[in-house]
Amino acid sequence: MQRLKPALLALGILGGTAIARETVVELTPLTVTAAHERGAGRTLLEQEVFRHSLRRTLGEALEQLPGFANQSFGPGVGLPVIRGQSGPRIRVLQNALGVNDLSQISPDHALGVEPLLAEQIEVLHGPAALRYGSGIVGGLINVLDGRIPEQRSTQPLSGQGGYQYDSTADEHAGSARLTFGWGPWVLRADGVRRARGDLATGSGRLAGTDGDDRSGSVGLSWVKDWGFVGASLQRLEKTYGVPFLAEFGGDMDPEHDQNSAHGKIHIALKQNRHDFRSGIRSPWGWAEEVRLAYSHADYRHLEMEGGVRGTLWTQKNHESRLEVNHVPLGPARGSFGLQVHHAGLEARGEEAVVPRTERESYAAFVHEHLDFWPWEMDLGARVEHLQTQAQGFGLRRDLPVSGAASLSFNAAEHHRLTLAFTSTQRPPAPQELYSFGVHQASQAFEIGDPGLNLEHSNLLELGYRFEHPKLTAEVNVFHYWVGNFIFFRNTGRKDEESGLPVLTAAQQDAIFKGFEAKLDFPLLVTAYGELDLILFSDYTRARFQDGSDVPRMPPWRYGFEVKWRAERGEVFLRLTRAEPQDHPGAGEAPTPSYVLLNLGGEYRLPTHERLELALFARATNLLDQTVRNSTSFLRTVAPEPGRGAQVGVRVGF
Repeated sequence: MQRLKPALLALGILGGTAIARETVVELTPLTVTAAHERGAGRTLLEQEVFRHSLRRTLGEALEQLPGFANQSFGPGVGLPVIRGQSGPRIRVLQNALGVNDLSQISPDHALGVEPLLAEQIEVLHGPAALRYGSGIVGGLINVLDGRIPEQRSTQPLSGQGGYQYDSTADEHAGSARLTFGWGPWVLRADGVRRARGDLATGSGRLAGTDGDDRSGSVGLSWVKDWGFVGASLQRLEKTYGVPFLAEFGGDMDPEHDQNSAHGKIHIALKQNRHDFRSGIRSPWGWAEEVRLAYSHADYRHLEMEGGVRGTLWTQKNHESRLEVNHVPLGPARGSFGLQVHHAGLEARGEEAVVPRTERESYAAFVHEHLDFWPWEMDLGARVEHLQTQAQGFGLRRDLPVSGAASLSFNAAEHHRLTLAFTSTQRPPAPQELYSFGVHQASQAFEIGDPGLNLEHSNLLELGYRFEHPKLTAEVNVFHYWVGNFIFFRNTGRKDEESGLPVLTAAQQDAIFKGFEAKLDFPLLVTAYGELDLILFSDYTRARFQDGSDVPRMPPWRYGFEVKWRAERGEVFLRLTRAEPQDHPGAGEAPTPSYVLLNLGGEYRLPTHERLELALFARATNLLDQTVRNSTSFLRTVAPEPGRGAQVGVRVGF
């Protein structure tokens, strides 16, 4: 830690970069019901895309988009899944730097990000994703919240806020953001408060799932014609129940009845985060922009059982990144940079299954786009040096090397065909290397393997997009070959003391394949509004080399959405059918099919030109289906929300 801090400070003083300005390129963007902003392997989701959900968690905010799923652990935890990939195989960023929480350690650990404050969410894929990490097999999610302003404020005071209520958990959620501008100075402050009771499902009420979330931040920037310099402070607090060890009113699996005797489990999460970001436009003749970002995150969460203190998890992170966008060199535009990350993890208590671990990584990356119209090519590469030192174990060094390329052909005016290939290596995570002990989230005694090899993935995908004012169609087909896929194998034995099954970290080659498809076209266009029909589907199938199934894969889904859009608002009806997941993986329970029917609308009231006021209402799971989430560890004991209603108001000025 001490050796790293001077390096981080020196990097900050040398000055100039963070979230690099996106170059105008594309790599087979994931299919989404979104406003696409194409560029640098990037799919940008605007607020109107994900505001149809309550946005309790990031996984919940994205799960309706083709290719995405939600790895829920009760209403307090929702981790995103992309094409069947989750945990350390995807990365979640906050304004281009890691969220740096412990959500990758265990499925019952919540993400340290507040989706209710998101202004945009971008998904990076292929060459663009290599700018931010190694081993990102599924993709990368970057939550953009504008916490550090990069543009001058056009008004002395502006703001936005909202309130919403969800009947399934008697949940009240409010958010507010204010922006003050004084010449080159811009100050932004925001906050969220959310409180809920126990969740109602299609089978009864899920006891012990109440929660209380609080988040607030303040950011200050100095913005000039040459660029900007800014910093922010954030405080995040979450308290949420873990239903696996709680009493369940109406659908408790008898196999887990003994857990209720231990009392209700709650996790109290706290994170303090400090960010610095700057950008300089055209500092040298060959550089369009130089940007610097630095983040320090102090994370901790306490697991409490029946009100009694249990295991305390802490992690301190320092992350820096320097990125330079160079001027066009013939047909080539792109960026290159450096990234430094240090993380110190420690757990103290009965369930401290991972020893104190220090990780330190240094990475260099490059990303280029070449335009030979009608052909376009994207190239990316990343080299990373990672040192891992765990208490009681020797020093481990890894050198993952990753590369990606895509070739797009723009046929005529409306057609685009893209072929992309990515080869990436992932170092094992601390829990995969060093776990030893009872892990309540997986209800198993887990044993890691310090001798695990790098996981090596080769990703091939073919995408076609047709874009026309009267029709938009997109299909992506993908095939992943994952060598040395890391997973916890059920040994068939039980731990003598706990009686839980013993799982050991193992490696085996695996294959993932599937598709995402979307068709969007207007049914009716009148002077009063437009009626659109959207058809969508996604599918992921994953098997190990021996023919067995990779566990916790999302089911085949398909459905439609009918949406009426007018000047003052919109109304939508969405139906999603999920087929049974009959390939749950060894030792996992299959999940039945379900049909989700949602109905909602929004009305924007006529107001003063600077004031925006909107009312919205949504009815969710109208058929009151008992939804078993195949990507969840809790599929047998914790169904998803039942029939419910959401109402709310948004205001802006």
